[in-house]
Amino acid sequence: LVKLINNIMSAVNFAIASEALVFGAKAGLDPEAMLEAMNNGTGKNDASLNVIAPNVLTRRFDFGSSMDVILKDMGAAIT
Repeated sequence: LVKLINNIMSAVNFAIASEALVFGAKAGLDPEAMLEAMNNGTGKNDASLNVIAPNVLTRRFDFGSSMDVILKDMGAAIT
């Protein structure tokens, strides 16, 4: 159960950090500058600290679990 909770927290942290960066980018802000500000503020999380810069900003997208695993965990959490 703890692993499931941790996986859900990780997925949600990644989702909110990503959405925040999209929101700012659409408003004209630099994603790297936003990420630096997040990581020096209270919005930092594992995704913003360790995942987004090397995998999203570089457009590699080759990290973490597949969507199938994330959806499985989300489904298990709500049942």
